[in-house]
Amino acid sequence: MASSTMPIVLSLLLVLCFPYTMVVVSAGQAPSCYKRLFSLGDSITDTGNLARVTPNIPTMAFPYGETFFHRPTGRYCDGRLIVDFIVCCRSLHHSSPGRRREDFRQGANFAVASATALSLQFFKDMGLDVKKIPPFSLDVQVEWFKRVLHMLGPTEQERKEIMSNSLFLLGEIGGNDHNHPFFQNRSFSAESSP
Repeated sequence: MASSTMPIVLSLLLVLCFPYTMVVVSAGQAPSCYKRLFSLGDSITDTGNLARVTPNIPTMAFPYGETFFHRPTGRYCDGRLIVDFIVCCRSLHHSSPGRRREDFRQGANFAVASATALSLQFFKDMGLDVKKIPPFSLDVQVEWFKRVLHMLGPTEQERKEIMSNSLFLLGEIGGNDHNHPFFQNRSFSAESSP
């Protein structure tokens, strides 16, 4: 990289990172008004769900996270994810992907690596081989959340109360909507449909 472009690149990085720094700093200074975190997304926020929902893939196949957690976690990162830092800064319980009702009272992470924002049906209609696309798109994750919410709060009032003091993180999602067609040598445009 040319030395004349270095100040421009550093300025751009500062502008992009500054808002996130302010959130972390302010979060560390104030007590949390949230009781739980619900997270949806793909591998950027997946704390091990892909390894859990696909039993034919052992967790050891995804050893990442072992440097920080000292064991394989099924993450796509060898440390903590942004969701981990948010949980830590807001003094929330770590929203691991549990399956027992009491686990969900503290929140839950529904993110699954390789998930798409668009439904599996969209890719099927495009003529893609959907066997290569995990069936955990955003609409599926939202349905999981709805089931958990109804399990935690049987009445409308209870559900409103739960949602009013919960933090929701919609992690990065949508990149795989382009990756799956790309890896199947297809264009994402409408003209590519059969």
